[in-house]
Amino acid sequence: LYINREKLSATYRVDTWEMVNQSANGFRLIRSVSGRKMVHGQLLALCPHDSQRFLLAQTVWLMQEHKGGLIAGIKALPGLPTAICARTTEQRGEPYQRAFLLASPKSVQMEQSLILPPGWYRPGRIIEIFDKNAQSVQLKGLLDSGPGFERFKFEPC
Repeated sequence: LYINREKLSATYRVDTWEMVNQSANGFRLIRSVSGRKMVHGQLLALCPHDSQRFLLAQTVWLMQEHKGGLIAGIKALPGLPTAICARTTEQRGEPYQRAFLLASPKSVQMEQSLILPPGWYRPGRIIEIFDKNAQSVQLKGLLDSGPGFERFKFEPC
């Protein structure tokens, strides 16, 4: 949502936000004009003005101002996002669905996670993910959820 439009290579409908402050875990943003609808827990892609990469984040809180502006508390999800495709093992032969892999930077010791459509979690479920190659992974636990997504721990099979 907080996007430098010059960094976009394709045309996307975006809102421009002002960053009020930033911490290690997230952002407080303000929008003084009306824009796209936002809801609690919503998954967002944002590109801070000082970054070359988009981050995935989640709306933690929203506050409407008397004059119509909106203030949002945004939690950055840990890891560098890569768009991938995924399907359950029960769906082999069916088209892949959109997903994200949140990989840990090499300099940071952190667990990777997957963002998948809601309702995919079953303990120990095997998911096939595809980036450059197909790989099977096992879901190990729900980390976050929101309207339209769930984030999971996983391990390769």
